[in-house]
Amino acid sequence: MNKNETRTYQVLFVFGIITFLVAMTYGIAQIWAFLSVSRTKTEIFNEVKDFPDIYTPKVNWLPDEPLERPMEDFNRTTIGKDYVRALYQRNLAVLTKDSAHINDYFTTLAREKVYSQLSNNKDFQIEQIEIDHNIKLSFYSADGQIVAFKDYQSEHFERVWDKSRKNMVLAKDTSTYQVIMILEDGYWRIHNLKRINEPLVSKTKVDNYQGLSKNQKLENLKKARGINYYSQKDPFKGFWLNFDSTQTVKDLVLIKKLGFNSIRIFINYEQFGKGNVIPEMLERLDFLMNTAEQNNLGVMVTLFDFNSDFHLFNFTSTDRQLETILKFLSNKKALWAYDLKNEPDIDYNYQDSTLVNQWLDFIVSKAKLYDPNTPMSIGWSTADKAHNFSDKLDFVSFHFYKKAKFLEHDLDNLNGKIKGKSIIISEYGKSDFQSFIFPIPNSKGKVIAELSQVSRVIRKNTIPNFFWTLYDFEDVSSDVAGRWPWQKEPQKHFGLVNTHGQIKDNYYEIVVKGNYVVGVGLIRYIPKFVYFYLLIVLSMVVAFHKRKIIYGRIKPILSKCLNILNHNKK
Repeated sequence: MNKNETRTYQVLFVFGIITFLVAMTYGIAQIWAFLSVSRTKTEIFNEVKDFPDIYTPKVNWLPDEPLERPMEDFNRTTIGKDYVRALYQRNLAVLTKDSAHINDYFTTLAREKVYSQLSNNKDFQIEQIEIDHNIKLSFYSADGQIVAFKDYQSEHFERVWDKSRKNMVLAKDTSTYQVIMILEDGYWRIHNLKRINEPLVSKTKVDNYQGLSKNQKLENLKKARGINYYSQKDPFKGFWLNFDSTQTVKDLVLIKKLGFNSIRIFINYEQFGKGNVIPEMLERLDFLMNTAEQNNLGVMVTLFDFNSDFHLFNFTSTDRQLETILKFLSNKKALWAYDLKNEPDIDYNYQDSTLVNQWLDFIVSKAKLYDPNTPMSIGWSTADKAHNFSDKLDFVSFHFYKKAKFLEHDLDNLNGKIKGKSIIISEYGKSDFQSFIFPIPNSKGKVIAELSQVSRVIRKNTIPNFFWTLYDFEDVSSDVAGRWPWQKEPQKHFGLVNTHGQIKDNYYEIVVKGNYVVGVGLIRYIPKFVYFYLLIVLSMVVAFHKRKIIYGRIKPILSKCLNILNHNKK
């Protein structure tokens, strides 16, 4: 072995020692950080995954049966959470056929039943959830280690696919269970879970409703001359996050001054906290509703905006948000209607339409329970699908952004399918964006003519409507409209008021006054990009014919530049 090889091995050996020491130091630091947190030994070796915020079944504690020892509030809450968590983990194991975490939530006796369920479902894929739990405590041991209770009327949903995942059946069941839980290693684990035949517990229904009747609200809707509302600075996903109460007051005053009698707003599903609705967001919603009432404006509230998750595990959180918001709004005087989902037919393009429809059917049935006094619909993106669920809804709602000539046909076709239900066009409008570069044939004359024709058909058929939208927007995020300029820019220019705060006269005449605007001039029918390309072509023609003169003028300049470069090289 020569001197160079020896030196190489020495370097590699030293480098290896350093690497090993660094790894050891990092590992010891991580263990120390972990152990430095105050925990019991049980907690250290029994870590539980974060509970997903999409799984929030309702837990309702019924009055306890006579107990020798009263249940502490803290333990009641803990038992409820651990019970829900255990059932969630079982449902997850059934779906994934992975029982790795079952030990954390079930005692040895109860695990065998879960394992048996998994082995019996090898030929199927099963997605299952519980929507709610109505718990009546029947036993609480003196040492606080054992509880027994009955879970009444637990609503259970189950989707069962065959091996090919082409065929699926949705099953719904409501059952009562006898449950025993034991406190082991700091966790309440299910020891026994048995379905029983028990008379249904009657639920006392308290109706404190003091608002308008559903028929009165429907009558108000039939007179709707409304507008979709976002603030100009923070539209779409920025509205509730950056809610500006001062600006909201100004905007609603302006809407009333312009001649509208109603607004349509959007509740962002994720920003409102999914299944655990954020109190601050409710305060902002409350302020907006009260401001609308002060300005004598009706409100159509659109729910679950930007939610496209239709898995069963998401049913619980959408149910909790639906219940929280509907019960919160039910007595609001400004409330006219609910739009339960914005444009779910667009979700058909990316999701299994069967799953979307199952979710829609679920929230329609639940919404009727939580607020039976307010009309509700679904805001379809086109009239083609707007007859879906019309037999279960109070009115039919769709959006119209197509060419004006199709509106009469869409209305006639829809009326033939909905059996006399009222129709509302909850969005319509035209973008007046014109590009100097992109070949978008959107001349001002064409926009005005199209919007005039749409408005004429709407008024001719006396259709309640909500214009899109109050403002031109300063910015629209890419995850809303798309990242390309020809996607984003048109979305900014639908407003009645431009970014300089000026009301667009032609839009005002059409949308508010109902006039048919004509005579904008032939030149207004030529898109701006045409002038741009004409200018380029003209410049090229001139340059071709004048090429000798142009070359003669720029030749001295080019020669001077070359001389300077040569001089710098020297």
